[in-house]
Amino acid sequence: MNNILNVLRWQDGLEILILTFVFYRLYLWLRKKRALRMILAILALPFFYLLAHSLDLSLSEWGFQNLWSIILIVLVVIFQQEIREVLSSISLPAFFVGKTEAQPSKVVDEILELAFQMANKRIGGLIVLQRVDELDDFIRKKTILDARVNEDLLASIFSP
Repeated sequence: MNNILNVLRWQDGLEILILTFVFYRLYLWLRKKRALRMILAILALPFFYLLAHSLDLSLSEWGFQNLWSIILIVLVVIFQQEIREVLSSISLPAFFVGKTEAQPSKVVDEILELAFQMANKRIGGLIVLQRVDELDDFIRKKTILDARVNEDLLASIFSP
């Protein structure tokens, strides 16, 4: 134990803290995406390679060795939308602190006011509020509006 403490420098501790924080922020971003499951499956491949190597399964071992170049191309194709989204919206303050959301009570008040107005005018609409669960699996085609939720915006969306 003393040998390890003599070898470690303060820079090593700082580096561990920084990398832990960066990986945590990446995890927070990825857990909202379907990509997390695929990445975890890809990260399991080295363990299968080691298992094939230890059991002397030469064909499986060769397959896992040559699979990495194909996986890299497949990852870029599969995650091109996520890669594009990350690169277009990357900003250091948002990455380190997280997104700043609008005040929930104001947004809910705006939605409630519009819902009552729509009910009085006999206009129907379906409004879904996202909390913890990701809704991307339920939404096939979507248009992202980079705007604050307000009564006028919602009224224009539900205008018959």
